[in-house]
Amino acid sequence: MLFLSLYQGRAANKFGLLIGQIVAVDAPQLQWLSGTAIVVVFMLILGLAVAISVQIIGALLVLSVICTPAAAAMRVTSSPRVVPMLSMTFGLVSVVGGILLALGSSVPISPHVTTISFAIYLVCRVIGMRRVRRAPVAARLAEDSIGAPV
Repeated sequence: MLFLSLYQGRAANKFGLLIGQIVAVDAPQLQWLSGTAIVVVFMLILGLAVAISVQIIGALLVLSVICTPAAAAMRVTSSPRVVPMLSMTFGLVSVVGGILLALGSSVPISPHVTTISFAIYLVCRVIGMRRVRRAPVAARLAEDSIGAPV
């Protein structure tokens, strides 16, 4: 601080980095800060939910209810709005389906939930692979009909 204050040249930016200047935050920086804060809060809540859930239901079931539905949803769509909704739907279907299947059998709920979740993932993976295969075909058809690459 002493040497920056004694420096005769322009050192306002360096001085601001050391002690901060809240009035120097502009709109784009504020948007980035807000977005980062939302992500951090979400990740903190997710981490706490996983930590608490692992103690109650075990790591395998947590993975099959949180990670597998999200991975399945990402195979079907890349929309940041649709992925969480599909993920929640897939997780709900897995849990409710596992509970319903376990009611009529002597097998615990966990294997049913894990199997349903994995089956949903496999179906979504197949759908995703078909979409990837169709994309080049559609691009070639559009190129042939227009005469220029898409």
